[in-house]
Amino acid sequence: MKALVVGAGRMGSAFDEIRQKTWINTHTGAYVKNARINCIAVCDKDKSALERAVDHWGLKHSYTDIEKALDEYRPQVVSLCVGPHLVLGMLKKIAACDSVRFVWLEKPFSNSLRNAKKQIDILKRKRIRFVTNYQRRFDPFYIYIKKNMKALVGEPLKCSCFFSGGIVNTASHLVNTLIFFFGKPKQCKRLDIKKDKSGSFHGDFELKFKGFSAFCFEIGHQASVLSGAYSIFEMQIFGTKGRLDIKGLPFNEYEIRYYQSSASRRFKNVKVLAEKRLALSFKRDYMERALKALLARTQPSDAEGAVDTLNIFQELGLIK
Repeated sequence: MKALVVGAGRMGSAFDEIRQKTWINTHTGAYVKNARINCIAVCDKDKSALERAVDHWGLKHSYTDIEKALDEYRPQVVSLCVGPHLVLGMLKKIAACDSVRFVWLEKPFSNSLRNAKKQIDILKRKRIRFVTNYQRRFDPFYIYIKKNMKALVGEPLKCSCFFSGGIVNTASHLVNTLIFFFGKPKQCKRLDIKKDKSGSFHGDFELKFKGFSAFCFEIGHQASVLSGAYSIFEMQIFGTKGRLDIKGLPFNEYEIRYYQSSASRRFKNVKVLAEKRLALSFKRDYMERALKALLARTQPSDAEGAVDTLNIFQELGLIK
């Protein structure tokens, strides 16, 4: 099959152009590793980003116009690594190309709930299979945590989370992961949210699940790996059996600390926590797994919780 990556920026290609990287973290990199993909093209109006991607991967096909790319290249798989405000317009063009069978979208799925519904209608009408790249849903580490949550922490009592880089953009990963772990929240609450000069929202919010709340706090503004700042993604989950601390590092590297609880002999209603080492090691192939999941689907996707994430942002008053 032929794959087309629209957007040669960070998730399209640039993250894998970093020499220190030891595993795949981009759409182009995942296509290179997949045996079913035998030809790859990139498309970007930014000629410098396009040239870097072509040089890094040794690609023979590149375009600065998506319509020309679709018309001449005729891909079966398309990755959309562009801003959410551009997705609906590009999906209309992609759906008009009858060679396209699969679409792999970057998060957030859309810039509004109304546009998200239009996007899903387009994809389903054309019977195009799709998935949104919320990477942790395909990461063996986070899949392990989801499967073993009750064994580790018991019934959740409280969750505190920390993120950086804005709510709708970066915290969408956090919100989507919480939905992945615990299902849809019962209620959403703004704690302290403000809009900056560029129109991005920053601040803190609370998600109320059955029996407990997850408090989400933003640390700093606009942190990104490429700017030289530090990105933050951390979760502390307290439960009846123990406490689980998850620290997400750049490019989905992770650290974990686990504490088992026991009743205090001296004081009633006091829990004592003792650290218990979990020797966990998982293959860092979440991008390859996401692509394989997309290509293996027989029915259109529900966007892997992406619309549920947008619903929360709408309830918080961040999107329409």
